[in-house]
Amino acid sequence: MAVFTPEAPLSASPARSGEIPQRHHGLDAARALALLAGVLLHACVLVTPQDVGGALRRLSPDVVPFVLFHYIHIFRLAVFFVLAGFFARFLFLRHGLAGFAANRLRRVALPLAGAWVFVFPSMLFFEVYANTKAQRSTHGWQAILETAALTWRTIASGTAFRNGVPLSHLWFLYYLLLLYALWLPLVYLVSQLRSKEKYEKAASELCERLFRAPAGLLALALPIAVSMARMENLEGLRAPNQGLRPYKSILLAYIVFLACGWCLHRQAHLLELLKRRAVPYLITGFAAGAVTLVVIAANNGVRLPSTFIWWAAYILSYPVAMVLLCFGFLGLMLRVCAEPHPAFRYLADASYWIYLAHWPLLIALSLLVARWRLPWAASMTLVLLAAFAILLATYHWLVRDTWLGRYIGGSRPKSIHHP
Repeated sequence: MAVFTPEAPLSASPARSGEIPQRHHGLDAARALALLAGVLLHACVLVTPQDVGGALRRLSPDVVPFVLFHYIHIFRLAVFFVLAGFFARFLFLRHGLAGFAANRLRRVALPLAGAWVFVFPSMLFFEVYANTKAQRSTHGWQAILETAALTWRTIASGTAFRNGVPLSHLWFLYYLLLLYALWLPLVYLVSQLRSKEKYEKAASELCERLFRAPAGLLALALPIAVSMARMENLEGLRAPNQGLRPYKSILLAYIVFLACGWCLHRQAHLLELLKRRAVPYLITGFAAGAVTLVVIAANNGVRLPSTFIWWAAYILSYPVAMVLLCFGFLGLMLRVCAEPHPAFRYLADASYWIYLAHWPLLIALSLLVARWRLPWAASMTLVLLAAFAILLATYHWLVRDTWLGRYIGGSRPKSIHHP
């Protein structure tokens, strides 16, 4: 795993000489499931019906992929950035600012660049293939070769970049680097101040109040609501996967979660509070998410509402769902995965590779399965089973014990220490 490397475990405190840091196995499970949920999310995209609003109003089974996509999209990346902030503080204390920057270059920036070189032409190939299907008279390998040639001409002419650099599903790594660039210099400057204890104490007290007050976490929804005020549709926080120009609204929303992860590492006793409140958080978060689905159904789709009341209902409920589902999920993982488990350990190691490589593979498999005209449930199940089989096999035999595995996730510990 490039973002949370096994040689530096998710710990409540930095390692000192001769001391084994506490490992939170629930956070290992959370990071693996959050990334694997991204594979399910993209599989849902491929079978989501066009008339989402109508399917929701009819309670049609065809809307299930959209509902799954909707809930996964609400909380998944929030979880990722909380864990990124948690681990960032561990690395910062262990290696300092320069060591942190070098580690993130190896584990985030280089995997982003390496994966993009493969993902971008693959995704463009499938886009060209789909767009030229109606006009194409050839089939089989000849059609594939023609599409490959047209894809290369699209790249060489610069046409593929007319709307910016396509980041596809890798955009979250790019934004993680941007958030590091905003957050770490601020933390470093505070650490150099003579009165740093005063600022650290104030931050600790604020964190305690936010997490301990019954409705304290709802305050985190306010900056997210502000970031969504100029949204273009009812698809939640947008995925800025086209172009390198950063969206300030996305940075504002996700730096909230990065900061929360940083504070949770500083005050790791609050993780016990998340464990106790996991179920209430999840129930309330699902209810808030249901409100957003009602708005989409009433608005006949994901276009922007024409009335203020529906807009306000969505703007207020979506951030609440995002915050509560994120921390409810983390608390649940800490509860049910408190002990190390070989399967979760393996998935945690494999999840980063699976996520980096999955999207082009899902599209290729969906094109193959589409010939059989199966119901969406059968089609999505076949695609997911085949994709996971291929990705796990390639990880096990081509990645795990090779230079690529060390490049992506670092060296793996030979044994797992209990807390």
